[in-house]
Amino acid sequence: MLSVENQTSWMPSRIGGAQFAAQELALDAPKEAPPKKEFSLFGEDGFTFADLIDVVNPLQHIPLISTFYREASGDQIAPGPRVLGSTLFFGPIGFAGAMANVMVEESTGKDIGEHMASWITSEPATATADASAADIAYTPAFTQDSGQQDPII
Repeated sequence: MLSVENQTSWMPSRIGGAQFAAQELALDAPKEAPPKKEFSLFGEDGFTFADLIDVVNPLQHIPLISTFYREASGDQIAPGPRVLGSTLFFGPIGFAGAMANVMVEESTGKDIGEHMASWITSEPATATADASAADIAYTPAFTQDSGQQDPII
């Protein structure tokens, strides 16, 4: 029979002098956060001749083709030349698309074309912090077999 007196409280019990480790909140910042990369419009070296070439190179701005071009050539494009070149070739729609692409790349590390290319190409599996339900072992805090509610140690 359930009653208020025999229900388990939400706080851990200290019956028998058991010591519990301090708990961390889920919203706490990681202890060692990696340094955030500072946003730079024209890359770390500023505006260079290579950035001017990136602005006028149409292979850097055609959707999907630009992703495969950069993958094949190893070339990178900074946010400034990407927005300027897309505006030059595609007008206001190119400007809006390039701005969206820059925002997605800043937040995820991949641009929209790379996300779409990952749907059709196979990438090696990376180690992530994801854990499946089978990987997580659940141990209840209290036993229900005994008449007492002793913590499992």
